[in-house]
Amino acid sequence: MEPDDTYDVVFFANWLSHVPPSAFEQFWAIVERALAPEGRVFFVDEVGDAWRNEDLREEFVQGPTVPIVRRPLKDGRTFDVVKVFWEPTELKARLAELGWDINVETSGPFFCAQGHR
Repeated sequence: MEPDDTYDVVFFANWLSHVPPSAFEQFWAIVERALAPEGRVFFVDEVGDAWRNEDLREEFVQGPTVPIVRRPLKDGRTFDVVKVFWEPTELKARLAELGWDINVETSGPFFCAQGHR
């Protein structure tokens, strides 16, 4: 997928945790192509699953090394979804390896991040 233009800001919320580990580098390459030369990225996501109530508790399908959780909905349906709970310092280091300068701050069970290439 190619961005249709370049932008001063790229923002996404509760999205990065659904990017499969095998697509992580590709995803960030797309973000980079979407940014104008001095552009910045802002994003928020969950640090963990602690904020959810018991009705929405997610369980790893094959253990936490396989980032698929079973997500039950209140209507009784259940879906398996990609869910990577990033630890903020690990995420910052991983992005630095890809050439990003990202600041990650936690607030309760969430993190917010901003930075640039």
